[in-house]
Amino acid sequence: MARKKETEDYGKALEREFAQWEHYYEHGGTDPFYPDGVNMALIRNHIAYYKRKIVETMPPESYPEVFYRPDPPEVDGNYFARAGEIRSAAVEALERYRQDANLQFLRERHDFIHPRDRENLRLEAFADCAARVKGFSPQRLVQAVQIDLF
Repeated sequence: MARKKETEDYGKALEREFAQWEHYYEHGGTDPFYPDGVNMALIRNHIAYYKRKIVETMPPESYPEVFYRPDPPEVDGNYFARAGEIRSAAVEALERYRQDANLQFLRERHDFIHPRDRENLRLEAFADCAARVKGFSPQRLVQAVQIDLF
């Protein structure tokens, strides 16, 4: 009984992996450190693993229908599902940053504001909120937009 349950789980896992790959392909993922293409390659590896496990544990006449589905195509590791949308949002964020008069005013006068006042105003948190997101800086956003990273 345990063996049958295990093989049924491989079929369900395979369906889940195919659905996840399709989701990444159409909508992208949420991993801030890697492009969608890197995660899609990992998902392809999961698909190959589950197909291998099905072959190892089941007779061919019992293979689930999803087993016969072709593997998803390989994509470039730098693939972004919604590259145009990401690029547009980056350009828009950069423009908002550049045009925000209040933020620019505070950044220009940061060194002239007494440290106690900066603390009371939580100026450090406000002025550098973007930098608190790991790896983000306005300069990096400028570079990304200039080299068309997305």
